[in-house]
Amino acid sequence: MHPFMFDGSIIPRGFHLPQDYIDLLTKENLPEIEPWIFLAHDMGASLYYYGSLLIKYPERPLLPFAMIHDVTGFYNNGMIVLACFDTTDLSHNPCVRSYDFSKPNLSPWKNIFYDDFNDWLKAAKIESHHYKIDKAEANKDI
Repeated sequence: MHPFMFDGSIIPRGFHLPQDYIDLLTKENLPEIEPWIFLAHDMGASLYYYGSLLIKYPERPLLPFAMIHDVTGFYNNGMIVLACFDTTDLSHNPCVRSYDFSKPNLSPWKNIFYDDFNDWLKAAKIESHHYKIDKAEANKDI
């Protein structure tokens, strides 16, 4: 399936997805960064979360590209966390902001952010490594 990367007509004028993100999505094998998943392979979820954030922050749209939704509750008590491009950053390598549905009053501008997609991906890989270790340890105790 061809990845969904948002149509130019629904994203703010002048915003561009980073080339490293586009290149990654066009590869056959995406990196395994559980609990994160890339939204580009789910157009409905991409549009749903984009619309939700657009309603909440109409003046500063955030474009979600990855999410965590651990239904087991092991991570973040099962609440969704989104990684989003800040569409007000017109640099062609926009910063990444996170939105945590468990903390709806915490603005993405006062939460964890990354300088660019590669910075986020590096952190997601480290987070994934720790998540897998912690989850394996927790499962041993069961």
